[in-house]
Amino acid sequence: MREINNLKTRLSAAFEMKNLGPIKKILGMKISRDRSAGTLNLSQELYIEKVLSRFRVNDAKPRTTPLANHFKLSKEQSPKTAEERDHMALVPYASAVGSLMYAMVCTRPDIAHAVGVVSKYMANLGKEHWEAVKWLLRYLRGTSSTSLCFGKVKVTLQGFVDADLGGDVDSSKSTSGRALVEMIILDELPFSFVEKEGFKKFMSKVQPLFHIPSRSTITRDCYEVYGELRINLKQSLREIQPRICLTTDTWTPVQRINYMCLTAHFIDRDWVLHKRILNFCPITSHKGEHLAESISNCLLDWNLDNVITVTVDNASSNDVAVLELSKKLDMWGTNLMEGKHLHVRCMAHILNLIVQDGLKEIGPSIKKGETNGEIC
Repeated sequence: MREINNLKTRLSAAFEMKNLGPIKKILGMKISRDRSAGTLNLSQELYIEKVLSRFRVNDAKPRTTPLANHFKLSKEQSPKTAEERDHMALVPYASAVGSLMYAMVCTRPDIAHAVGVVSKYMANLGKEHWEAVKWLLRYLRGTSSTSLCFGKVKVTLQGFVDADLGGDVDSSKSTSGRALVEMIILDELPFSFVEKEGFKKFMSKVQPLFHIPSRSTITRDCYEVYGELRINLKQSLREIQPRICLTTDTWTPVQRINYMCLTAHFIDRDWVLHKRILNFCPITSHKGEHLAESISNCLLDWNLDNVITVTVDNASSNDVAVLELSKKLDMWGTNLMEGKHLHVRCMAHILNLIVQDGLKEIGPSIKKGETNGEIC
């Protein structure tokens, strides 16, 4: 308290101020304090009553839930004809949602989900969407005196898991399902993870209502997430237009299919270094011409041509690939310093070769020492 008083003294010395006593109202919020109980309440009852009056629901029958189960809102409920669109243009939907959003942010977290749902249709609202907003306003009419209370009481943290079972009518997805997909991607889990008995048993305990998707569904959803991230990354690269450093490698697994991975390294406007895989694709062969064609096609697909360097191992095919890519960059007019520093050799690969050659040189000596018992 002493520090607060000192601050007020310093501010009053620099600015013209009045001491109005303990704060009672700010930005439409009423503040009440009970010092003996150690509590502080924030209420927007007056603000909510003004909102209800503005949208003419101040005398409507109150509701007990923010959003009823019968509201299955979707994009399909948006206007289909010009007449319907003209009619809905007269509805103060955006104003109502904005008013609800302010109450949600300040003192009414209980309407957060409902506000999030109705706000999705502000650009193209339909009659059903407006009915949902009016329902939410009527819920506030019955709970206008509800307030946030801060105090010294012991708080019990309660958690919940969203298991809406595909409640999004437009995408048939659940928020929980999306979180599961993101977990599989971030932790690099196999798609078959959802079929493991341990995972099924775990989910039956923590959230028995959650419908575990099949392996094929998870595979499809992962591809959809990839598509979304790809679009966002393309937009970001289009905006910042960075210089790109590429790294690439190829290999052939037991299936005898040749693969190439192309990774881009770049710095954004905030000087943050990023690494993004642009492509992971099968290739017809390891020949340099084919590698250069695959890389250039990927760059065209991503609308990238500002390449500074390409880091590859010491394979002779990579020498040809970088040379051919340099010719492509010349054609595009973006080959920095005529490609003199385009080709960067992978030091990790060079060190690996050195170590292997060194082990071959000393291999006989090691075996001899082991045979004679000099090395154990």
